[in-house]
Amino acid sequence: MKKKLALLLVATMSTMAFIGCTKPQQKEEAVEPSTEETEAEDVSDEVEATAPEYATTSVKYDTDSKFYTGSVECLQITDANHANLQKAVDKEFSKIVESFNKTSADYVDEAKKYNEDMASGEDETDGVEPITYNYYYSTTAKVTRCDSKIFSVMLSTEVYTGGAHGSHYDEGIIFDSQTGKILSVADLGITADSVHQYVDTLLEESPEEATGGLFEDYQDTVDSSLSGDMSDVSLWLDDRGLVVEFSEYSLAAYAAGNIKFTVPYSKLTGFDSAYLPENDFYAISLSDLGLIEKIDANDDGTLENIYVTNTVDEDAMEVVYTLHLGDQELAYNADSSMYYVS
Repeated sequence: MKKKLALLLVATMSTMAFIGCTKPQQKEEAVEPSTEETEAEDVSDEVEATAPEYATTSVKYDTDSKFYTGSVECLQITDANHANLQKAVDKEFSKIVESFNKTSADYVDEAKKYNEDMASGEDETDGVEPITYNYYYSTTAKVTRCDSKIFSVMLSTEVYTGGAHGSHYDEGIIFDSQTGKILSVADLGITADSVHQYVDTLLEESPEEATGGLFEDYQDTVDSSLSGDMSDVSLWLDDRGLVVEFSEYSLAAYAAGNIKFTVPYSKLTGFDSAYLPENDFYAISLSDLGLIEKIDANDDGTLENIYVTNTVDEDAMEVVYTLHLGDQELAYNADSSMYYVS
């Protein structure tokens, strides 16, 4: 039976899926997950291999500053069958909250000084009001793959410290669902060469209108980033493959945002088959620049190009999106913000 794919456009829709969420905590309670250095016991052979269950909590930085707000989401494993993973996730998010609190304290002081300096420089003659900059720092946690083998998380952080706009960066954490070990690309058997080759193919086959929006030296950045341990890019797993994300300004202007590519598991040379996903369903986030991705739409083992182009209907004063899948052009369903291919 053919798989049904839900194709999400990043230009029109973003989704967040969590099992639960609690009320914001105060700063004094921020380091909620346990920080005990406890040796994880290997229980992988003692329980049935199942997907972990999880919930989210929101930690808000408690401050009376009128110039700063900050919050961070934490994940917690809630079922009893993943003790190792639970300890590992608690430990990792304890570090994240600790870093968040320290950074927030610095931002509170920096925002206060910045705005006081702005106020003291007010031009009383012209009656010009000083500009107030409200700093913020927010991190959200999204589970990108959750099964009995892999628990993968993408942390998305937005920061504003004055100026024309803020900044946004992502990072991934990949856990072994049974042992709780944080897995590197080397642990998974992924080689930089296979990732580099596949991303090059996507860029070469993308429409000229799409690559025309990239910096002239984008290929140099791709070449240098996709080498060695690939520490210059953000990496995580989803049900389709390895997600490789380039940060703002690395391949294109700020307006293009973070640019990411997904390398299917079948194209990851050396990938440990023990970590292949169990799910048949997956969602795809397509580039609003028009860069291509590849999917096996017919479930026949052949990957086909898929990408989105947009034009402006001047009469209707709206943007019209067209989904290209192989040689097909599919209409955009504006009501659901999704394309369905079955």
